[in-house]
Amino acid sequence: MICIECTYPDLQNLYSKFKSNYIKLTLCPRCGKVADKYIEYDNVLLFIDILLLKPQAYRHLAYNVAESELLKDSITSINYTNLSQDGSTTISDLTKSFNRYKNLIRFMTMTILFEVYLIWAYEEKNKAHSLALTYILQKKVHQQYCFFILKQLVDQFLFCTSVYILYKKWFNWDKKVNKNINSAFQLSYHLLVLLLTIFISSSIKTFPIIMLIWPYDKTSISATLTKVAGLLNTTEALRINASSSYPFTLSIVILSALFQFICSRLILGLGIAYTSKTIHFKDILIDEFWEFSDLRNLYDRIIEYIQS
Repeated sequence: MICIECTYPDLQNLYSKFKSNYIKLTLCPRCGKVADKYIEYDNVLLFIDILLLKPQAYRHLAYNVAESELLKDSITSINYTNLSQDGSTTISDLTKSFNRYKNLIRFMTMTILFEVYLIWAYEEKNKAHSLALTYILQKKVHQQYCFFILKQLVDQFLFCTSVYILYKKWFNWDKKVNKNINSAFQLSYHLLVLLLTIFISSSIKTFPIIMLIWPYDKTSISATLTKVAGLLNTTEALRINASSSYPFTLSIVILSALFQFICSRLILGLGIAYTSKTIHFKDILIDEFWEFSDLRNLYDRIIEYIQS
């Protein structure tokens, strides 16, 4: 557990519970403030503070909630001593792992499904499509849905993997030891913190789902602005939870976004070329190159839209 005010890392617990069900919040030994005030907050207030990019709210969710979820399974505790003698089977291990991370899996699934719906709706309303998307949008509805789910999964995997590798290489991200969690789950803990930070901050991209209720003409501009807002939000969230500088964090986010942009198109392009008898991978690459070269025109359209 950490203090969400000063990030003091060595707290054993966030509150003490007495026999009369009276709860006393833990005070941070470094700054003297309540270590985590959000224990007593309603989820609505926490949600509002997340929208306002309050550092304390992000630290509460990414660190303290993540650790609390892990420690619900006694095997993750530093006091657990029978780890090497655990005779569980592979199936039971998978079941325990799923139960351990079920809240994160549920949150990630909801976020991905919302983004799938948004991307699908944007592409259907767009008048111009790339060669690959033109091919996909001619397929049956369930095939289109599977494609956009696969695309979103690939995008998220590439982005999160890139962010983690860069933070590990340049910032020694997984070298900070949590004293409440045993060594076998230190990597899981750091991955959980990073994934929560990215998904919570990027969930702002799902808000334009409300805009789909009304007719909206400039969908490509709206989608681009939403992506930019999501990346900026992720930059701020990573800066807060990793205590890294703005230039460093922004560099990692931009590099990860570029890695995601290029590799995602290569992977999905290969998949489409493999399943299609009429479209070649070379044609998809050429089409994607011209689409990438048109980004300047899109930038001009965004500026024109903002000024109008």
